[in-house]
Amino acid sequence: MSENQKTNKWVVQGIVVLLLFIALIIINPFVVIGAGERGVVVSRVSGVQMTPLGEGMHFVMPFVYSVERYDVRTMKFESESECSTADLQDIKVRLAINYKIDAKEVARLHQQIGPDYVAKVIVPAMEESIKASTAKFKIAEVITKREELRNHTLKLLREKLKNYFIILQDVSIMNISFSEAYSKSVEEKQIQDQKIKTKEYERRQAEEEARRVRILADAKAYEQSKLARSVSPDVVKLEWIKKWDGKLPQYMGGNSNILMPMK
Repeated sequence: MSENQKTNKWVVQGIVVLLLFIALIIINPFVVIGAGERGVVVSRVSGVQMTPLGEGMHFVMPFVYSVERYDVRTMKFESESECSTADLQDIKVRLAINYKIDAKEVARLHQQIGPDYVAKVIVPAMEESIKASTAKFKIAEVITKREELRNHTLKLLREKLKNYFIILQDVSIMNISFSEAYSKSVEEKQIQDQKIKTKEYERRQAEEEARRVRILADAKAYEQSKLARSVSPDVVKLEWIKKWDGKLPQYMGGNSNILMPMK
């Protein structure tokens, strides 16, 4: 083999290797599943493969298989719903949930629902659960029994999402908004209650003042009565008798009240 032929052979082999490398990059048969993810393998021939890919690098046959990635870590989602209470009052409730996809069932989730499971499953389930819960409470109770409302919603929503391979971890009631008419009625009632409390306070103050005046009057009357008793004729006579030394007076007075010496 001549030198030119050898050179051409090496050139051809280099080109082949380069083309294979480029094709490998373009086709990219390797799939990397990141931390907290699972990969659902879908075959063009047999459909969804029930065993998901775990974290790390995986070889996947190009053109035959594709991979859908799902985040299986804890995620948060918020939604606001218009609801009615047991006494037919309209309110708006904003819920926040913490949830995660069941990592073992991610293939079934993809097969039965797909990647847009939030819009298809979570949002409707949240609305149904909070509406069913608020319907069991009167409007005044959605505040005073907020924790009960939250627990009732959590129980309903957890059961609904479990059927779709979603694990509900927690529910929080972020905000409750009342209608303008109800808010106005509450404000008017608070004003009225404050007026009643003010009048009650004034009445108690008046009663307390009257009681104080009465006590002072009774004390003054008692002092006057005591003083009057202390200067009565009988008291004066008694005090004179106590102090008499047994001797008769040396002078006697007649009708003219003039004392005369006694012999």
